[in-house]
Amino acid sequence: MKHMKASEDLKRYTLKGIPAVAAAVILLGLGSDGTRPGSFGQKVPFTAEFVTTSTNCDRGTAITLDQFYAVRSDGATSLGLSGAFPRRRKVTDYAAKLEVTLSDAYRIKVTYDYGAFPLRARRVGLGPRCSPPDNRYTYVGEDSILGYRAYHYLAPPIVEDHGSEETHYWYAADLNCFIIKTLSYRRDRFGKTTSIFEKTTATIKPGEPDPRLFAVPDDYREVKPSEFERTLLLGMVQERQGTEAVRSYPIDGRLQEYFSSLDKKYETARKRPQ
Repeated sequence: MKHMKASEDLKRYTLKGIPAVAAAVILLGLGSDGTRPGSFGQKVPFTAEFVTTSTNCDRGTAITLDQFYAVRSDGATSLGLSGAFPRRRKVTDYAAKLEVTLSDAYRIKVTYDYGAFPLRARRVGLGPRCSPPDNRYTYVGEDSILGYRAYHYLAPPIVEDHGSEETHYWYAADLNCFIIKTLSYRRDRFGKTTSIFEKTTATIKPGEPDPRLFAVPDDYREVKPSEFERTLLLGMVQERQGTEAVRSYPIDGRLQEYFSSLDKKYETARKRPQ
């Protein structure tokens, strides 16, 4: 599931030593709306604000991102990053088959228009008690988070030679099975916890979201994903370290590969007949 992949990739990049400021870019670049991807149709509208934290226990470092997630009754979603970082949003309109990532701070955007693509079969929906389509997930029980019913699941453990990973998800039954909380532990081969990933929802506002969260201004400049990500990354560097640091900031080779993969996806989509 896409939202799970996003958090897993953030942890892996952080653990491998990519600077925290760059890992923050990766998290929102990958995107995560906290619900089943590819879904559309009538939904319960609401806006959630949550904090995502990735902590390396050995080095004592952490990344904390203030984010929002909004869903309209027609199924369109908006995922955004606010707070100290340059704000960014990803707007997905399933009915219009559009996905746009924007930076309101820099007035740039990346647009994927799938309007001419044939519709694919809808993904298998979540089952009773918001159970994931993968029946290997273990149902733990029902909790209450912010006054909402939340079904708690334990994902299949990931066991590797160098350690293991344990991840818990809480699905809010009355909010389209939105993942209202995530908690993950990564341990070394001796059982010591080396990193913790947590998504904690702070507020839920029922009702149709603010239309500004879904706005896609016509005058924003269209750019490739690599330019978009570099612009935001260097903007973060400038905010934290000053203008001089931007000139000499080294972009990690793994980040370069990640940016290139985004461009390939973007160019492939643009080559399809419109």
